[in-house]
Amino acid sequence: MARYFLFWCAGTGFGVVLFAVGLLLTRKKANRAQDWALSMFLVCCLLNLSHPLIIPSNELVEPLEFLMAPLFVAYIATLMRGTFPTKREILLHGIPVMALAGLSLVPAMSVVAWSALLVQMLVYLIPVSGKIHRYALKLREEVSNLEGVEPEWIRWLLAAFLCLYLFFAAVLALRLHATSAFPFRNLLVPALTVFVIALSFRGLLQKSPPRGIINPVPTRERAVVTEKETSRIQGLLDKALKEEKLYLDPELSLSDLADHLDIPRNTLSWVINQVPGRNFYDLIGECRVRDVQSRMADPRQRDQKILSLALDAGFASKPTFNVVFKKVTGMTPSEYRSKIPV
Repeated sequence: MARYFLFWCAGTGFGVVLFAVGLLLTRKKANRAQDWALSMFLVCCLLNLSHPLIIPSNELVEPLEFLMAPLFVAYIATLMRGTFPTKREILLHGIPVMALAGLSLVPAMSVVAWSALLVQMLVYLIPVSGKIHRYALKLREEVSNLEGVEPEWIRWLLAAFLCLYLFFAAVLALRLHATSAFPFRNLLVPALTVFVIALSFRGLLQKSPPRGIINPVPTRERAVVTEKETSRIQGLLDKALKEEKLYLDPELSLSDLADHLDIPRNTLSWVINQVPGRNFYDLIGECRVRDVQSRMADPRQRDQKILSLALDAGFASKPTFNVVFKKVTGMTPSEYRSKIPV
């Protein structure tokens, strides 16, 4: 029965991954580097799924398991910067992987190989957590809509991979303390199946990194902004948001706004950040909330659904709207609307 369950898990994972990879490599208007990085990682997981079924041995470590952490980090890096690792980076990471893979082929070194695998995963995962945090801060400086590029998705990826790490740690513990007949490697099949299915579906929804994140303008290129120039830029910004209502564009970015105002991106960012604790994402979110409040107070739109008002104001999803609205007003949209005099 357990064997059939493992085959069912692996078969499900195979089907979903092959379908996702096919879509990733054939869809148009997408980030090719991002799709290739995700496809390679999914295929690597796919091959690792098959190992306990083809070679039911507790002694061998699958050599391709040493590719999982490097390919995972390469995918996250591609998500954050929009470009595939360079040849130098591939060579730098590929040589240790080949050496560790060779170690895994020696049955007598299985415990050492498992231990090396755990160390390798930590070496890759610890630094990337800091990069994710910095990326999340940059995103709020560049985009007004986090749908499809939200840092929470990347954090989820990291947490999911850490769970896989714990499974590998459990495998090592069982290898050291359980009987040789215990099929501990088979525990990885259900874990990998759940991971690749979730990654396949969510990975298909991810957008390319924003232009300002991929090609940021060096800070040193920003000229010294005088008080007079700051006032001028603030006036242009107010006009663009209050009169032209550029915030109604759900995909509005800092780079787009800077192009519209004909102002260097970093200079505009500096002016926006002069209000303590405010960034571009917060500024546009506040403008959209004020727009929704105005629509709620309009008798002609009193019968409109709250979600419809939010979408018309530039929000891309209900969850994001609810979070931003409560942050700005201190109330949920429904609570706020109920307090408007009829």
